[in-house]
Amino acid sequence: MRTQFHINPLAALCSILSCSIVIFLLLSFRAPIADKTGRLGCLDGLRGFLAMGVFFYHYVTCYYSHLTGRWDIPPSIFYYLSGKVAVSLFFTITGFLFWHKIWTKQGKVDWFNLYISRIFRIVPLYWFSVCIIVSIVFILEGFSFKVPLFSLAKEIITWLSFLWLPDINGFHDTGRIFAYVQWTLVYEWVFYLSLPVLALAIRYSNGKLLIPCLMATGVVLGVVKPLNIPYIDISTKYFVYFLIGALAASFYSNDRLRALAQNKFASVIAASSIVCIFVFFHTPYGLWQDILLAMFFIPVAFGNSMFGLFKLPVFTMLGDISYSIYLLHGIILYLLFTVFIPSFFSQITSLSWIYAGMSLTGIIVVCVSWLTYSLIEKPFMDLGKSFVKR
Repeated sequence: MRTQFHINPLAALCSILSCSIVIFLLLSFRAPIADKTGRLGCLDGLRGFLAMGVFFYHYVTCYYSHLTGRWDIPPSIFYYLSGKVAVSLFFTITGFLFWHKIWTKQGKVDWFNLYISRIFRIVPLYWFSVCIIVSIVFILEGFSFKVPLFSLAKEIITWLSFLWLPDINGFHDTGRIFAYVQWTLVYEWVFYLSLPVLALAIRYSNGKLLIPCLMATGVVLGVVKPLNIPYIDISTKYFVYFLIGALAASFYSNDRLRALAQNKFASVIAASSIVCIFVFFHTPYGLWQDILLAMFFIPVAFGNSMFGLFKLPVFTMLGDISYSIYLLHGIILYLLFTVFIPSFFSQITSLSWIYAGMSLTGIIVVCVSWLTYSLIEKPFMDLGKSFVKR
């Protein structure tokens, strides 16, 4: 009988330290980093930890899936919360950054520039990831066509459009190659497309009244009575995190609040809040969890570096490549543990092999992500800026 090991948080700590050493070496070789001019708060350092949190969650999920045959929520509460809380905070960061854009400009935004920059930021790497997945499918199927060409084209176009992940060319459960991470991008795009409506609300309503209305809407649709939106298959419960970010952005211009949020007492409160989620709850969703998440996020968004941690160059660079980590880690996990060494997890006889596997996989993910950031993300972001200027 296969032995199931309980993977404790120490494995994640070892992986973070290993990846930090690799990033330090990359920085020593003058790896390209993003321009930090105009960045808000200490969100870059936070992003790096969030991306790694999703990676840890999927690594552990991958381990248990090879033992049980099911891709399901892992029995480890720590790693389950690591992935889900990380995604919630990604949504909160998006809400904060884009609400800040429209709030400070009183709803008068150059929408062409905003959407062009989003397209150049998100689409190229996503389409590159889809191309890799299509290539994997055809290589594993011996370059044979299992469905009509029209159906195949429809499946690939559906993937490219961010909507959902149908099986490609009859390859069972193709979305597993991607670790199913595409679903969060649907929420991101829905939020981006809702921004003009929110901008109109800012321009033609009382700002002081708008904030409590947003809070009430978030509580009702996110906690009390979540709704499922048909056709695009999304739930309103996740939009509460965009609204938490929007709430934080509404008060960002207050110098006094920002100063209070950056002191050591606020660091203790923020750290305690995120620890409480992991210690006292078995699910990331709920009113108290959302309050604790906001108590953690707002100080960081206002410039609290959590005792300097989120300002370390190693972690800000990890934040730069976080989108690549997020999109590519599932593909790397699939190639390593399903294609190249499918018996790795099932034949493990010692917990130390799981720790080593997580650390080595994390290093591979970071190195590949640095390459894709350097060769795809950053050039296309620069191209987007040039396009907008022209």
